[in-house]
Amino acid sequence: MHVLTLFRAALAATLVTLAPALPAVAAEGPTLAFVDTQRLLAQYKEALSSQGELRGKAEAYQRELLRRNDEIQKAQKASKPAGEVEKMTKEAERVLRPKKEAVEALDRRLTERIKGKIQRAIADVARRKGIVTVVDRQIVLFGGLDLTDEVLARLNAK
Repeated sequence: MHVLTLFRAALAATLVTLAPALPAVAAEGPTLAFVDTQRLLAQYKEALSSQGELRGKAEAYQRELLRRNDEIQKAQKASKPAGEVEKMTKEAERVLRPKKEAVEALDRRLTERIKGKIQRAIADVARRKGIVTVVDRQIVLFGGLDLTDEVLARLNAK
């Protein structure tokens, strides 16, 4: 899903910004850790619920869009006057614009809420372990400590 891909990219990009928020720690243990954001999103119950909610709203919008588009195409095939087809098109745009905007607004709200909860859980787990920097698993070639299981447990415990 396109929305999920954008969310993954936004989350991965912001993970690196957590480092300044974490306290400096003596170099006794690992100072670099990573999380698998794809796995977090795939297994975090609230993220899954949010994706389902968004999918439902997006599908309803898509059905309405397709229905209106079919009506306009049928009118064109039936050689309806151009003015009538244009009126149908403008009416469809008038009705669909707020529905599209509502889906986009819901996407933004849900993404920000989930992203914030995931970032807070990562920061909490990292602080407890004395980790200074947390990055996304996709950029780690070698080393680091995997915090994914602990972050996921924290998220799903709520």
